[in-house]
Amino acid sequence: DGQDGTDYADDEVFQTAMESARRRRRLADLEDDDEEDEEYNVSTEMSANQSRESRQDVEDGRLPASQATWTKETLPPPLDHEIEFILKDPTSYKQGQSVYSHSKTLHGCFTFRLLVFPMGTEVTAPPSQLAAFVEASQPPGCEEIRWGFEGVKYQITAVNWKDWRNSVTQQDTFNFNRDHSDRGWHKGFVKASLMTSESGWLNDQGELCL
Repeated sequence: DGQDGTDYADDEVFQTAMESARRRRRLADLEDDDEEDEEYNVSTEMSANQSRESRQDVEDGRLPASQATWTKETLPPPLDHEIEFILKDPTSYKQGQSVYSHSKTLHGCFTFRLLVFPMGTEVTAPPSQLAAFVEASQPPGCEEIRWGFEGVKYQITAVNWKDWRNSVTQQDTFNFNRDHSDRGWHKGFVKASLMTSESGWLNDQGELCL
């Protein structure tokens, strides 16, 4: 009997079948090795690029060697459809107290900004924590009519200064309109007790980044 349960008529047939099975196994092993080599090469290339960039930052004095790879400074600048909002001393705010970012206009008509409650909204349950929302502005000339923007996909990220891999992002899709112009989250970003430079949620100047 063969290994797969087949009853072979003679040794020649059996040996031919076994050799065929061995060839298939060798080919499969070679394919697996090629895939592993490709993944290793890609990973190595990415690591090398990151190392070169980090090394240059260290040589230029922008970053300490121990934090040269994943700090906020290694992130690319915001894209055309993104807002970067730097908030000073977030723990100095009271619960329910809010602050706005600057505004940005997309496609000539959709203007938005961030509405941020550093210590949470009035309905945010304890403990105190960051709440953040996207607010759409009324388009020009639409004071007397209903307006809306359907299917807007948005996200808000609280960026960790020390290691951006620890950043917290929440995302959703919403129909912004005159009656419901803001949408976001009352919790789920950063608790007030963690807003320290040691944790990375604040930089050395006591600033929070969204």
